[in-house]
Amino acid sequence: MRGVKYVLDMAVLLILFTAFGWELFMETRFDQHSISGMGLSLFYPIIDFVIFCGLLIHVRIDRYLFQSYALAALTFGLILLWAGDLLYMESLIQDTYKIGSWLDAWYSVGLLALAVAGIFSLGPNNRRAGDSPDQPRSSSIAALFIPYGALTAIAVFLSFHYKDIAEHTELMFAGIAITAITVLRQIMVSAEHDKLIRESKKLLEQTEYLAHHDMLTGLANRRLFERMLENCQNGEAPLVNGYLVTVFLIDLDRFQHINDTYGHDIGDRIIETVAKRLRNQFPAQASIARLGGDEFAVLLHTPPAINILSLARSCSARLSEPYLLGHLELRLTASLGITITSDGTGCKTDVLKQADMALKRAKSFVREKYCFYEEEMSLELERRALMEQSLHQALERDELLLHYQPQICAQSQGLVGVEALLRWKQEDGRFVSPAEFIPLAEESGLIVPIGEWVLREACAQAVEWDRAGLPPIQMGVNVSPRQVEAPDFVEMVLRIVESTGISPSKLVIEITESLALREEEQTIEKLKTLQARGIQVSMDDFGTGYSSLGALRSYQVDSIKIAQTFIRNIDGIGEGMTIVKAMLAMAKSMDMHVIAEGIETREQFELLRDEGCDFIQGYYFDKPMAAEDLIAKYGNNEIAGSASA
Repeated sequence: MRGVKYVLDMAVLLILFTAFGWELFMETRFDQHSISGMGLSLFYPIIDFVIFCGLLIHVRIDRYLFQSYALAALTFGLILLWAGDLLYMESLIQDTYKIGSWLDAWYSVGLLALAVAGIFSLGPNNRRAGDSPDQPRSSSIAALFIPYGALTAIAVFLSFHYKDIAEHTELMFAGIAITAITVLRQIMVSAEHDKLIRESKKLLEQTEYLAHHDMLTGLANRRLFERMLENCQNGEAPLVNGYLVTVFLIDLDRFQHINDTYGHDIGDRIIETVAKRLRNQFPAQASIARLGGDEFAVLLHTPPAINILSLARSCSARLSEPYLLGHLELRLTASLGITITSDGTGCKTDVLKQADMALKRAKSFVREKYCFYEEEMSLELERRALMEQSLHQALERDELLLHYQPQICAQSQGLVGVEALLRWKQEDGRFVSPAEFIPLAEESGLIVPIGEWVLREACAQAVEWDRAGLPPIQMGVNVSPRQVEAPDFVEMVLRIVESTGISPSKLVIEITESLALREEEQTIEKLKTLQARGIQVSMDDFGTGYSSLGALRSYQVDSIKIAQTFIRNIDGIGEGMTIVKAMLAMAKSMDMHVIAEGIETREQFELLRDEGCDFIQGYYFDKPMAAEDLIAKYGNNEIAGSASA
């Protein structure tokens, strides 16, 4: 349609120039000379103008159609030919044309310009990648004045000749023709504007949809879901008296493992399947959203008669059903966090936070992985936040301290080593359980600076005991996976060993079984570097994480510590004792020392001693104690085992 408008604009110009050319130039001459004999010479200027208008139309449609120099030469040549035809027609009227006159040279220059334009057109045009053929907005606005400017010019001319207006019928007919073309053009413009409005409206609707929906599943996204919650909070949602507002927060367990193992295409298909199952599982009026990744949310207005617990169970079971994807049959579980309110208040922030707290609790469940929000969860979250804030300041305030639990030789019952255990005594004198603050330190990353302090303090204490006359013992220090994964872990350990003066052979680095199971090459190399310096490595809580023989061979640890979980169940003949015997036999075959921790009774001690366990650690001998208490008890101990036995 744009090309048609350009043609109409050029037609207006053609009519305008033809009418004024006849009125001002040609009519008076043809009154004196007969038009017969001129033949086609009369139409040459008109044909030239039509060709020139055609050039303008093409350039307006695509401004990069011609190379710039080619366009300039082409325009110059056409203007010369047009002017030459006008001069030729004038010479015919005046009967002054002669063959070989300067007018023939004029034509030659015009034709030469056209030839030059052809040469320039062989080169590359001005179009660049991403350039649009559309004309600038200023050019489009100028085109609007063509029909109205033409009508204005005719009206002004006729107003000056209103007394003899009957003698200017050509201009009157030209005005009528231009008016008709203008009306037609306006009809086309109006139709085009209507089309643009419809397309813009459709585009806005599509943009709105894209901005508020997930493209993979077609579900609402986080932005739209939060808007629904805001509407609920502001009273804009159609809540019915007595209805409950329930929010489900759903997260797929170990979904990242699926992506890593099978690829994102399979992961996307699982997400699509989950979306379909959620649509089928919840009532039609439920608002279902994909918040991102493998996290979904459901907003539901339900009467009290609906059993939310039953709905949660069925949803959890449905999402745990096998996912059949071609030749693959994959199984996943989903964790559900649920919060319920009766009035819809506090929807956006509080409700999502409450559902998220319930979701985190649900992830810790083995079966029936759903959890309803309870007020205690908020209190627990606030308490953990305050504890984390206090933990940041614990080092500065000297609130952290170490207690040491003795390790006893099973045969001689003499002291052979200790394990350094971290304690936190707050300013008010209250001790915080390690089971509470150590996982928090792991999550926040504080375990790295705290772990360095523990290692330095333990090594310094071992040197102090040695100077105080305590029998030679080994110092066991636990390190977390985050510490070992730090780039400067080896340098940090060696720096502390050198600065404190502890003998490397007296230091035992205790790693967790979860770290050993990763069998990462960098971690193995770090621990081997420490062992090469004389530092020993022990695997703590052996057996709780399904340790593999491959991991033991890779790390080549010097000793293992049998977890208390297995010690509790030994009775000499049961399954528990069979497992412990197997661990002892395996360790001996790999030339490793064995430490049994959590020994609380004489029977446990004697059974382990008789089976060849090397060292004992537990309440049967001693609880963890302060450094001064340990030196007071063992400083003059006459029976001490060898740390290297």
